[in-house]
Amino acid sequence: MDYVIALLLIALIVAAIKYGKNGNTNKVIKDSSTYTNIEHLKQGYLTSKNEQKLFQALRVVLGDRYMIHCQTSLIALTKPTLKEHRSKAYNKPIDFVITDWKTEIKAVIELDDSSHKNQTRYQRDQYVNHALLGIHPFLRVETQNFYSPEKIAEALKEKGFDTGYIEKKTIAVES
Repeated sequence: MDYVIALLLIALIVAAIKYGKNGNTNKVIKDSSTYTNIEHLKQGYLTSKNEQKLFQALRVVLGDRYMIHCQTSLIALTKPTLKEHRSKAYNKPIDFVITDWKTEIKAVIELDDSSHKNQTRYQRDQYVNHALLGIHPFLRVETQNFYSPEKIAEALKEKGFDTGYIEKKTIAVES
């Protein structure tokens, strides 16, 4: 009987050493050649052409007072209280995040192009709307051919973020 117990203890010790403390059999792959068949294509820009137009208008509005971050994950802006929402938040890039120079978040902006009209995108937008509700000033902007800096500054101000933008007015000079 003592012989059987001793064999069982040895088997348990060997299993514990082999599989680690948590029963984890995963091994770290150190051979990078495993990943040679994963193809990636170069992405030239972080933003679409429509987003680039809005980005330029935001630069006019914000000047050098604030920074504009593109394609920032929702998880960087919020902390989901339920574990099951963490992966959803990781997979939701936000078009623009405005921060001060210490990277304190001042406003969040989503540009709504035609893709936002399909059902899947609508559900994603609803998730983002609810996740950001009451957390950060959040503005949705419809796609346009031209973005008026004055209108953007006013819309951000209505959401609780005063950009400090001063409209540049043309003054007529009499001759």
